[in-house]
Amino acid sequence: MNNWWEVLNLYEKKTKRTTIEVGDIVWAPVLYNDKNEKRRILNIERATVDNDTHNKGVFEIEPLDFKKHYKTTAETLPMKKLGLRIGEEFILHRSKLRPCIVLHIDSENIQKMEENDNGVNNLNQKSVLLLPLYGFQNRVTGEKFSPNTVNNMKHLGHKKILFFPKDPDATNDSIIVKDSFGRFDMMFQIPSSFITCTKSKLTDEFLIIVDFYLQNYLGNNIDEKYFENALFLLEEAHKSLIM
Repeated sequence: MNNWWEVLNLYEKKTKRTTIEVGDIVWAPVLYNDKNEKRRILNIERATVDNDTHNKGVFEIEPLDFKKHYKTTAETLPMKKLGLRIGEEFILHRSKLRPCIVLHIDSENIQKMEENDNGVNNLNQKSVLLLPLYGFQNRVTGEKFSPNTVNNMKHLGHKKILFFPKDPDATNDSIIVKDSFGRFDMMFQIPSSFITCTKSKLTDEFLIIVDFYLQNYLGNNIDEKYFENALFLLEEAHKSLIM
């Protein structure tokens, strides 16, 4: 018997790389979620004489302490060339450029462009909700999951994890070139200017399954017909599938 991902048509190509649509596969920086990843700060020596022309300074990396590091008075302005303002700091955290699925696009206009002031433009920026994808293998040690865990992931045995198989028609434009999985517990919102569009996207039928998982993970009430449609696609692809 074929596996569900071997029966369904999962990926397709876009004609344009510059547009953003729900179901697109894009590149985006994803923060590491290692429990040992500590919050750190780039603590920079403050200006003491001339707050307008100074361009040199000493910095150190140390654990983040909000009371110690975040200042609110003019005397604590940092180096001018860093572009930091009062009350701003550089927080250090590793991130990796990963393939992500566009789940939702937010482009609500809060205010007319000609009326914008005091940073309201930021509220009108297009932002996207992304589902980050991770690989099953570790570059250093090889396999990082047991065979049983991988099997459960591939056969939809977890509410927060959805299997994304390698694109069977992988080309230079393909993004998912190895078996991966999406983590709904790691979804994140990011301005569209931070992502890189590609020509790869999910098919409509795979997008139905992804959205079904999203709504189910969020605990939303799913329309009965929508539920039946998603379940039908999976059952047709894998008759023995148990949700």
